[in-house]
Amino acid sequence: MACHSVWFFLLLIFSVTIWAREPTEQLKTAIDEEQQLQNQLEEEYSSDETGFELELEIAGEQWRRLTLGEEADDEQGELGLELTASLEYPLSPRLTFFGEIIGLIEKQWDDAESAEYTDRSLERGELWLRWQPPANDSLAIQFGSQTFNEPREWWWEEDLDALRLDYNTDHWEYIVALAKETTPRSTLDDDIHPEEDDLVRALGYLGGVWAADQRLKAFALMQRDRSYSPPIGVIANQNDASDADLNWLGSRACGLLSLRNFGTLAYRFDGAWVWGHERLYEFAESDAESAEVTDSRRRDVRGWALDVGGTWALPLADEPRLFFGYALGSGDTDPDGDIDRSFRQTGLQENETLFRYYGELFYPELSNLRVFSVGVHWPVLDNGLLTLAHHRYRQDVAAPYQRETGIDRDPEGDDPELGWEWDVVFTLETEYGLSFQAITSVFEAGGAYGDAEGERAYRSYLNVIYEF
Repeated sequence: MACHSVWFFLLLIFSVTIWAREPTEQLKTAIDEEQQLQNQLEEEYSSDETGFELELEIAGEQWRRLTLGEEADDEQGELGLELTASLEYPLSPRLTFFGEIIGLIEKQWDDAESAEYTDRSLERGELWLRWQPPANDSLAIQFGSQTFNEPREWWWEEDLDALRLDYNTDHWEYIVALAKETTPRSTLDDDIHPEEDDLVRALGYLGGVWAADQRLKAFALMQRDRSYSPPIGVIANQNDASDADLNWLGSRACGLLSLRNFGTLAYRFDGAWVWGHERLYEFAESDAESAEVTDSRRRDVRGWALDVGGTWALPLADEPRLFFGYALGSGDTDPDGDIDRSFRQTGLQENETLFRYYGELFYPELSNLRVFSVGVHWPVLDNGLLTLAHHRYRQDVAAPYQRETGIDRDPEGDDPELGWEWDVVFTLETEYGLSFQAITSVFEAGGAYGDAEGERAYRSYLNVIYEF
């Protein structure tokens, strides 16, 4: 059924492309957030002026009933203040320095555990040198801690210590990089996090324009875990329960299509594969960070995923935009077998553009999961946007676990229906450097959670950013 849907989508895009005409500049500006972000990144890398910036961010978040009724008084919250200082300085016409430091104050509480604590820390952000060889203005070499991002944040949105090469032409962009964490990022950490320690990554990207307003992109990531593999009976860190050597390869087609008198459609099609192998470790029951290794096993990994969708800018006065999406990450029909056929994302993803497009509260990794989303973006005020989104979740294969979700409860493995979610997101940006975002979400559990079916969880979020 999934293959039929993919072929139908490709046929639809091909047919509409033949019929389409050039979109209007007004609609292109309203809909093409991806190209706007790409232009912003190119401007940041091409700057030849000294720049010092301060940014203050205040964020508050509250969750209720994330255990879906298991705890009678289940409320959690977080309040944070973040001050970021950054400096960009051209050391020469072809050599640029950029440095960033972040100060954080975070207060967290959990009523179910009667816990409350406050953390104060400094974090290193980006810290790099960028050099353009004299013989080639299209090539740049960047070394240090730097942000790897792409507009949908489906592949990566992360600061990594890396050596990176960028090559840009009028129509195509190439990126290759080698990354490995060298030091802890926060003063709260004594060491590199166990999951990142001795993890080497090679990243690749190729993207460009093949026709007017039509883009093709290819992504590749290879990771090799060179950390210590503890034998059975040894005390080891429970936060590093997997050593995985994995490879990801995928592509994206996206662009703009005019629907004549019916507005403009921005479409996308993502496909990805993961393969490799991993070793899993089991530990003796313990609340301590380290425990005795009781068992380990090796298995191969083979998975795939697709994500298709679009945004339709209606030819109305305020240009509201309807959006839809369907995403599928493969599941594993034999959890005890030697091959895990569940797809998993790279671990560097955020799955966020204007908002978390797989859901603000459930916020899942696309693994053993089907997500269907519909909604509307409605411009309000001068620079505001109101978003209403609905998501439905279903496991690809019914299983008693789900990778990386915002719910603190595992499904039971008998029913694949995980539930649904509604999100309301209001975003406002002013010309004075002030931006504001407010989000409220509700998730209702499906049959996958057994007796908790019909239970609801809630999330509220408020964020204010001021750029000096």
